[in-house]
Amino acid sequence: MFKKIPTLASFSKIQRGNLSILIRKDFKEILQHGHEDLEKLIYSKQPNTLYFEGRRSHPSIFLKNGKRIVIKKYYHGGLLGSLWKDLYIFGSRAFEELILTEKIRSCEIPTHQPICAVHKSIFLFFYKAYLISLEIPNAKDLKNFLTKIGKNPSPQDLILKRRVIRSIGNLIKKFHEEGFFHRDLQLKNILVEGEKVFLIDFDRSYQKHELSQNEKIKNILRLKRSAEKLKLSGVPITKSDQFRFFLAYTEGNKNLQIAIKNSLRIYRFQYLFHKLGWVINEIIKKFSKWLHN
Repeated sequence: MFKKIPTLASFSKIQRGNLSILIRKDFKEILQHGHEDLEKLIYSKQPNTLYFEGRRSHPSIFLKNGKRIVIKKYYHGGLLGSLWKDLYIFGSRAFEELILTEKIRSCEIPTHQPICAVHKSIFLFFYKAYLISLEIPNAKDLKNFLTKIGKNPSPQDLILKRRVIRSIGNLIKKFHEEGFFHRDLQLKNILVEGEKVFLIDFDRSYQKHELSQNEKIKNILRLKRSAEKLKLSGVPITKSDQFRFFLAYTEGNKNLQIAIKNSLRIYRFQYLFHKLGWVINEIIKKFSKWLHN
C-alpha cells in the first residue's frame, strides 16, 4: 500500500492488519488508545464530541492533551454517492490529501494540521479512507461567519467582515500563486477565527509549477457559485462583499481582472441554469420531507 507514498520526515508508516496508517510521529499515542477504530469513534456519540457540517458531518473528538481532532470520512458525491457511498476502488485518497496539505503548510498558507491518514482495505481493491486533523480552535466556516454577522452589522462587525473578506482574497491569491488548485473551493471550506482565515479540504486538489489563467478563473467561479447558492438560502452576501474580494484577489494583475470580468459575463447565463437546478433540488427535498411526514 505504501509503495507509491513518499516518505515524510515527521510521519511514520504503520501497517495493522487491513489498516494502512500514515501518522505524525508526535501523535502516535492516538493508536495506543485504540483510536484507529475510526468507525467506532465516528458513531460512538462520546461525551464532548462535536459535529461539523460538510457533505457529511465530521466528528470532533476531545483528546487527553486538551486538543481536539476532526475525523473526515471520505464519501462519493452525486450519483456515485447513492451507489458506492464510502467505498473506493484503487488509489489512496487520504494519503494524497495529507501529503498535499503538508505541501500547502510548507508554503505558509494557513490551513489545518493533518496528523493521520488511514486506508482501510475491505475486499480486493476496495477500501475506505479517513483523514484526521487537529481542530482549529474557535474557527467557524465562512457561511456561519457571514450568517452571524447578519444583514445589518454593527460598525465594528462591518469592519471585521471587510477585513476578513480582504484576507480571503489575499489567501486564495497566494494559494494560486504557489500553483495550487482547489477542487471544491466553496464558503464551507474557508474557516474564520477572529480576523484569521484558513483554507481546508484538499481532496483531489493538486499543485503545478504554475496555474493557468483558466484554472484560476475556474476556481473563482466555483467560489462565486457557492456564494450565490448560499445567498439564495438566506446567507447575507452583498455585491460589495464580492467586489471587495475581487479587488484583493486581482490586486496588481490587470490582465486577470479583465479575464475574470469577461468570464463573469458568460457566467451570468450559466448561473440561470444553476439557479434553476438549485430551486428544483429544494422542491424535491421539501416534497420528500412531506412524503415522510
